[in-house]
Amino acid sequence: MTALPSFDRLKELAMNHPEQLEALRQALIADAISSAKSERQPQLKALQSNIDQRLNLCNNPTQRMVVINQMMHKKLTQMAQVINEGGLPPQQQADIIKLHQPTR
Repeated sequence: MTALPSFDRLKELAMNHPEQLEALRQALIADAISSAKSERQPQLKALQSNIDQRLNLCNNPTQRMVVINQMMHKKLTQMAQVINEGGLPPQQQADIIKLHQPTR
């Protein structure tokens, strides 16, 4: 398991070696996912993929922080709604229609 460096070391990496900090971030995330229960790992990998895609669109560290903050706030709001109102969040409903293949 990858050890988390001290705050001062993380600050140094952020300021002088951002590529090393990113490699450390990815290693820590991989460790966390691999230490989760096997049935949860696909969901965690999908979540991390979603996070990575959103972060790749950011232009600077502040924007990355805002994007992550918004994602967490949205999830916490959903969780609070479930706790306060009980039950599961509403599921989207859709009508499934059969498409006919054209005859030749």
